[in-house]
Amino acid sequence: MRLYTIACLPADVQAALAEKVLSAAPAARTAGASSSSMRAVDTAPVVPPESGGSPDARSESEIAAQAALYEAASQSRKDRAQQALAMVRAWHGLRLSGYRRDAATQAISHRYAISAATIDRRLGELDGVPEHAWLFFLLDRHIGRTAKAGLSAEAWEVLKADYLRKERPSAKACIKRLRADPRSSRWDIPSDRTLLRRLDAIPRAVRVLTRQGREEAAKLYPAQVRSRAALQALDIVNGDGYQHERLWVRFEDGEIRRARTWVWQDVYSSKFLSFRVDKTEHTDLIRLSFMDLVRTYGIPRQGRSVLVDNTTAAANKTMSGGVKHRYRFKVKDEEPDGIFKLLGCDLIWATPAHGQAKPVERVFGIGGISEYVDKAPEFAGCGDERESYNGKTRPVPIRELERVIAREIAFLNALKGRRSPIHRGRSFDEVFEESYAKSAVRRATEEQLRLLMLAAEPQRVQRDGTITLDAGRMVGEQRANRYWNRALIDYRGKLVAARFDPSRLHEGVHLYSADGRYIGFGECLDPAGFDDQSAGRDWARNRAAFMRATREAAEAERRMSVAQMVVGRDLARNLGGAADTTIPAPKVVQPIFNDPLERPRYAAPERSAEDRAEMARFEAEFAAPAAAPVNVLELRSDADKHAHWRALDARRAAGEQLAESDEQWWAHWQQQPYCIDTLKEEAEFERMVQERRANAA
Repeated sequence: MRLYTIACLPADVQAALAEKVLSAAPAARTAGASSSSMRAVDTAPVVPPESGGSPDARSESEIAAQAALYEAASQSRKDRAQQALAMVRAWHGLRLSGYRRDAATQAISHRYAISAATIDRRLGELDGVPEHAWLFFLLDRHIGRTAKAGLSAEAWEVLKADYLRKERPSAKACIKRLRADPRSSRWDIPSDRTLLRRLDAIPRAVRVLTRQGREEAAKLYPAQVRSRAALQALDIVNGDGYQHERLWVRFEDGEIRRARTWVWQDVYSSKFLSFRVDKTEHTDLIRLSFMDLVRTYGIPRQGRSVLVDNTTAAANKTMSGGVKHRYRFKVKDEEPDGIFKLLGCDLIWATPAHGQAKPVERVFGIGGISEYVDKAPEFAGCGDERESYNGKTRPVPIRELERVIAREIAFLNALKGRRSPIHRGRSFDEVFEESYAKSAVRRATEEQLRLLMLAAEPQRVQRDGTITLDAGRMVGEQRANRYWNRALIDYRGKLVAARFDPSRLHEGVHLYSADGRYIGFGECLDPAGFDDQSAGRDWARNRAAFMRATREAAEAERRMSVAQMVVGRDLARNLGGAADTTIPAPKVVQPIFNDPLERPRYAAPERSAEDRAEMARFEAEFAAPAAAPVNVLELRSDADKHAHWRALDARRAAGEQLAESDEQWWAHWQQQPYCIDTLKEEAEFERMVQERRANAA
């Protein structure tokens, strides 16, 4: 049997055979090679691609540009390009199988229902194009109607200026104003639908920026996602203020107004750490709430620490003094260091009203404090969003608001089911406690806590050793809080300053002299009722104890009674009268220096039976129990702390092994200015004594 190539067959036979091959195989396949009838095709000579030049004639930049056009095209145009690619590959498959050009064109035209001219045009578009880029160049150039209705440039600018403004007028209103403009008679203005399409064609970002503002435009950019996995509890704390817009609050001075709450939150666990409520957001509100945080949990970790707004209240010099790059107020080299710097806390400035920068702002909205506090059941019927109080709604007492805030914050901290990668279904409390137990916490000393308290105005000490503060005084009342400390008796008539917590005035104040020296802790003297016998007995007992202690101190200080003083004086006079006046008194006297520490010997007078009985009762009442561990945080004055240090030093000198905490405090107190100055004075006094003893010898 003789075999003939397809090229030897007549053109009409080739066309008929090609149609059968195309119909037997999928259009996407190039020759139907699986059919047994195509064995002749496999053995046919290869026909080179028919193009005007080499396959690499098109440059890489031209191919890349065409690929970009293909990517930007609509899906319908891409589908048409895929169909054209299948047609071109089928045509080239037939040609490579040995079919004549006119036969392949006739078969493809019949199979794809297109004209021979279209096939030739498609093939011409691929001249010099490599096969991997055929799809890009087969994208049709028809993009629809491109003619636009006429619109004067001036009219278009007037329409945009009216439409792109923050008042956000409707497009139809702007178009009506455009047509009513006196200059519209000389403008070319198309139909309303055309103008609406052109306004919609303005980029959305431009429309949002000009009509809604920068904040809304910034939301079009994806937010930055930050991970808290590298943090620990108290690594960073952030704080912000929240105004209760739905509630009118009655403060203790009788004023009714909106309340402002400052909240501190741990960034790692999202736990609420402390809060304070006041009329406005001010320095003392931030300082006292930070004091609550430090007193309860410790000082935030040094290095990054505090994240707050760069607002006037948060960036005040009392808190941020000495911090560089504050961008608020003028930074001077001589300005005193603020509380954050003194505590070793570094500041991180955040964008105000930007919840993505400060996590605490997210809990002020839906599902947070505004939901759980402002809409609490206790405040049913108290909601009022008017700008001024009209007296029709019930004002919320400030103490009740604080109680509800504390309760709801505890509830939010303990709420389980948190979905962040850090929490994984746990609550804020659980995550914080787990990390807090592993962290090295910096505890504040009593001096640092006093630094965080509010400094009161100077007050003059009364004759009974008390001071009266205006803070806490009710409007229209003369009564105020009185404070007393035994050391104040020596400051009678002088000005002293007090540091105190305004919300805890009855717990006492810390007293300072006019030159800044610490005096001691002043207790609040609560007024008692006329029929309160228990309070009277307590007062009498305390006064008796004070008098006994004062009498003992006076006896220890005054070692010679008045009678002894009179007898000694008379004896000196008698001795002076009996002296021999004929013997001149010597003009040179040799002194005899005794031990300067030696004091006159004193013979205590015999006490009466009543005094001995009273002293026995006193000693029995105030007899100290067995020595217990001393909490240095409870030591009020530097003198008490130094006395405790001396006791520890004596125990160490005796060879006793101190506890680790006592050993650390013993080393810490030696570095304090009070201890250093006291030791220097004692050493100087000892040196003087030794010199006098050496001279006397």
